[in-house]
Amino acid sequence: MNQGQLIERIATRCKISREFATDTIHVVLDEIALALCRDEEVVLVRFGRFRNRRFTERTTRNPQTGQPVHLPARLNPEFRSAPDLKRRVNEAQGITGIDHKWSRG
Repeated sequence: MNQGQLIERIATRCKISREFATDTIHVVLDEIALALCRDEEVVLVRFGRFRNRRFTERTTRNPQTGQPVHLPARLNPEFRSAPDLKRRVNEAQGITGIDHKWSRG
């Protein structure tokens, strides 16, 4: 599903205009991005969380030349799905019996 299809489904399910659904999706995504820019974690209960993963500055080697390569410190946004979402997806695909209590995420 792409963004346009998501907007269409939201507009239909919520009985709102496509324009209002578009604005709403853009605001939600923008707020998530702004929170990540402020290095805040965004938790959507029963769905998952967005947060920045930190990578420290380090020196590594280019595998082809063997030359040292400097990698600066950086943040990488990541998403971790909640156990409820994992269970729901697996059940929808006919996969049952997975104990998410011990799975990562």
